[in-house]
Amino acid sequence: AAPAKDADVPPAVAKVLDPLLALLVTPRPPIHIDRDQTAAAKLVVRTRAGVLTPVLVLGRPVADKQLGDPELAFYLARTLADLRADRMARLFCPRAGELAQIVEMAAAPDPTRWFGKALHPVELEHARSIGNKLRERGVVPLSAAAAWLAATERAADRVGLVATGELAACTALIDRDAARDLVWASV
Repeated sequence: AAPAKDADVPPAVAKVLDPLLALLVTPRPPIHIDRDQTAAAKLVVRTRAGVLTPVLVLGRPVADKQLGDPELAFYLARTLADLRADRMARLFCPRAGELAQIVEMAAAPDPTRWFGKALHPVELEHARSIGNKLRERGVVPLSAAAAWLAATERAADRVGLVATGELAACTALIDRDAARDLVWASV
């Protein structure tokens, strides 16, 4: 569950966050600070008053003021980009395998078996239509999910670049994060 009360956002963070929210035309999500989180910012889905809600969790680098304004703006912009309606699936299915299962169910000859009780009839018809297109194109669910996640990751990078206007600094951050991911994957 999300904390009942939002965390007090440090003034240095609010100074960067508020213009980004205005630029992205996005409402301010509930904010929580977690010093155990190594990522600067992360969107997670939590329940609040019985409703699933995206919560912005600020990690140790933000809490300990380890980031300058351009770095902070880049990470926040990348994270807040996931609040767009077309990217909400990233919050609910952050791994390719989970998203691939949904794609596979939609592409089944009769998705009613999987989605019949969960979707409104109009949404179910939309899922059938998408499933038909996926079958016609011969889409491999896991490959499609991994490609979509990679594409949205690159789109988030572009949002961060545009929001900050700091091409050199943001490119260095992307390279540093890619190197860190490579080391993590090899371990």
